[in-house]
Amino acid sequence: MKRTIVAMSIVGPNSIRDIVEMISIAYPGVTRSFGYIQSVQIQAQENTKKFNAQVDSSCIKSIAIEEVFCQNEPVLEGIDLDSGYLPICSGYIRLK
Repeated sequence: MKRTIVAMSIVGPNSIRDIVEMISIAYPGVTRSFGYIQSVQIQAQENTKKFNAQVDSSCIKSIAIEEVFCQNEPVLEGIDLDSGYLPICSGYIRLK
């Protein structure tokens, strides 16, 4: 279920309210609170930060960048063209 929550958080512009509703559809009879969903999202972010800190990005030669929105704020996102890895290791770069 945690994988489902993380996937719904990153694949589309789903709010916590949307995820709560979709959990009951994907897992009939199962409900989760807003706080539970948010704690899963925060844990996934912390795990990603730890993983990214261990990745050697010195071999990245070129990236494609794009502006995306996170919590209604524009942010810069990049992807390594050779491996598909997202090399912005320190998290989102705020464009404002």
